[in-house]
Amino acid sequence: MRISAPSSLTQNYTVWEEATRLLQDPVRESLLTTGKRGIMNSPSTDPRDINATMIEKILHMPLQPYREAAYALRVIQTRGRHTGQPRRTPIAVVQLSGEHYLVAPNRQRQWVKNLLASGECHVHGEERGPSRTLLVEGEEAARVIRTYLSVLDLPFATEAFPFGAGDSLETIVPHTVRTAVFRLEPAEGTGETAFDPAVEV
Repeated sequence: MRISAPSSLTQNYTVWEEATRLLQDPVRESLLTTGKRGIMNSPSTDPRDINATMIEKILHMPLQPYREAAYALRVIQTRGRHTGQPRRTPIAVVQLSGEHYLVAPNRQRQWVKNLLASGECHVHGEERGPSRTLLVEGEEAARVIRTYLSVLDLPFATEAFPFGAGDSLETIVPHTVRTAVFRLEPAEGTGETAFDPAVEV
């Protein structure tokens, strides 16, 4: 089955993708055909409302364990680059070679811009505290993206990237100067506040 996401959500593919994954399979199939309004069971079509719904789902479900060459659902808290206020984003954290990564097909997402500006975030469920976010490119980024794409099963999500999971690292590497892949590392002594589930989306 080929799934078409509403055009307003193709720019926020992670939220749409994970919304479908959080639904039980029997419900997922029918709701996917009704678009964003149906999948969230809400009259709102505002991406911020969808984000808020996904955040609540992730925060109130059992914490997914990290697994190698897979991803776990998390909520990250970043600092707004203009306001300095905390902002939350539902996201998938990829584990590869024991390291944890955040992935986006480009650097235009708001959370990506916030990370580029601050260089740190807090990941809910992480006891180690704030994480430093290191933008990586080249082969490291290519391996992470290829792993991420290999575990996606929604075409509109994979089509956000100009290559596929089956492409070679040599093909993917040149694109990593435009994609966003952040490696998460412990950040001690930073000014980032602890994760607060009550902050504004």
